Amino acid sequence: MTKQPVSLSPRQRIDRDLREHYGWTRRRLSDREWSLWADEIDVFGIDEIARRVDQQWRSESEIEPTDDSSRLRMSDELSAFVHARSAVLAARANSDPVVEQFRDEHVGDPLLHPDDIPEWIVARAAEDGTPTHQVTITVPAGWMPGDPIPSDSRPGRRVLVLQYPDNGVMREQPVAAGGVLDRLRVIAELLHRAHGWQPAQAVGFVLTGHTPLVQMVTVRTADHWAAEHIATTGPMHLRQQVTIVADPDTPTELVTAIYTQTRDRLRGPRARLPRIGRSLLVMFAAHERRWFTLPEIRRRWNHHHGDEVERHPDQRQFRVALNNAERRVAGVPRSN
Repeated sequence: MTKQPVSLSPRQRIDRDLREHYGWTRRRLSDREWSLWADEIDVFGIDEIARRVDQQWRSESEIEPTDDSSRLRMSDELSAFVHARSAVLAARANSDPVVEQFRDEHVGDPLLHPDDIPEWIVARAAEDGTPTHQVTITVPAGWMPGDPIPSDSRPGRRVLVLQYPDNGVMREQPVAAGGVLDRLRVIAELLHRAHGWQPAQAVGFVLTGHTPLVQMVTVRTADHWAAEHIATTGPMHLRQQVTIVADPDTPTELVTAIYTQTRDRLRGPRARLPRIGRSLLVMFAAHERRWFTLPEIRRRWNHHHGDEVERHPDQRQFRVALNNAERRVAGVPRSN
């Protein structure tokens, strides 16, 4: 007997797509989330709803889905709040005269389907012509346009770029100043400043009318490379930094969970601050290096602090302990 395939409900199909295509293995639509999306299935279809749910969930933390994603889940109240705020901001933007005029002149009615954005961008770029470079120069005080450019001036160059969405991926298109895409770039930047949308989200909104979901929390990690000495290109070390920007309406426990997951990824789940003795050793050595060699610093440390903090009878062990402590205090990852 042939086994009949199981028919999935729309909600089950969305959960399946989120699991198989977007990596959400331990999260499912809550009843409240389903009530918010159910009425839009006939308009956008299963695939598009799954994509938008993924966009919402990622915007909650801007962290890739992992087995720990469940602890970053928004409450039903916050989820409803995000949808409501997103709808209000989109309604305001839809009635903005600048947005309305651009759509009337360059997009038409109906607006684009998200899948058509890349083709539309490429076509407009061909019509607009050669991309524009912005060039900046350094000039002495009193220099006026028309004066000769100083021979020692160091020009900087930047290409005007439009960011736009392509099936969940942000892409970039160089644009010509004054062209249609440059005008769209300026509008996207204005929407970014007014509503906090990312420029690519704003471009998608102008072209398709789809509502960008508000990002309650954004987290960015930055790696800063620094030379051992400012005026040289000597040994380099890496210092990491985490920046979290949270809407005041974001629950503190969500911000805490996001920071904890980010810190665990950078430092490891068992990372702790150095023992107080190691921090004191780093301060002591930093002060003594100006006048004493490393062996002398060890002897002075043992004489002044060895009995009360930590004694280092072996020079090699002292060098290793100091180096590790300095790297930890400076924020250098263990792998570097």
